[in-house]
Amino acid sequence: MSINRQLLRPLGIPLWSCLLVPAVSLGIGLSAQTPKPTFEVASVKRNLLSPRSVPSLPSQVRPGGMFVVTNQVLDKLVAFAYSVDDFRLIGGPAWIREEQTRFDVNAKVTANVSNEQLRLMMRSVLEDRFALVTHREQREMPVYSLVLARDDGRLGSGLQRVDECPEKPPTLPNGNAVYSCGPISVAARLASRSLGLTVVDKTGLNGTFTVAVYFSTEGVRPLFGPMFTPPADPNLPSFRDALRDQLGLKLEAGRGSVDVLVIDSVRQPTED
Repeated sequence: MSINRQLLRPLGIPLWSCLLVPAVSLGIGLSAQTPKPTFEVASVKRNLLSPRSVPSLPSQVRPGGMFVVTNQVLDKLVAFAYSVDDFRLIGGPAWIREEQTRFDVNAKVTANVSNEQLRLMMRSVLEDRFALVTHREQREMPVYSLVLARDDGRLGSGLQRVDECPEKPPTLPNGNAVYSCGPISVAARLASRSLGLTVVDKTGLNGTFTVAVYFSTEGVRPLFGPMFTPPADPNLPSFRDALRDQLGLKLEAGRGSVDVLVIDSVRQPTED
């Protein structure tokens, strides 16, 4: 699979959305906490066989009740389990983000398990095998607003309002080429993931849109990590230029309170 032909549908519905807080009965004591869901069986191993294979992301249960994540760095697994962008993970040792330290997770679940339950099950794996300890807090950080770039409100050719999402994506030039479809928040999500910053939709646009945009990889966070990123092309626009010229949008810088997940402690996993 070519990295410059990713079909991200929809980007605005990230694999780690929907914050979850385990229910706790207050005033009854720790013994009254709601048990956290766990996998029937779970295996965690270092990936040593396919260092350059494209990693899979935790998203769904495969036929037969198997939940499989292949060749993934730990911070992506934590991001999924705790419903937070990986750039809002604070602390932890360097190896949790290193490309050469990747893991495979294979687990068995019952039928009809929800995505929210999968997150809690992954938390249990991380706490058990990696001894992961975290806490949430609010920190003052840069926050960007996604707004219309043109005074007349016209959109770029890469941003089209549609009644429903088409079945096939368009053909885009080489580089970081991204196609998505959904509410305008998919564009804000693309900007957030590409720049590693919190981006909030302030366009005022409603409805469903196709987002088709291409840009150079220079200065942009890679979707799957540096080893899977095509080289920067000086003939392609920067991400911010593509956002303005192709979508008719721009970013306005500011600061705000951002919810972050702080890693207090973690260790290399105990394997099966």
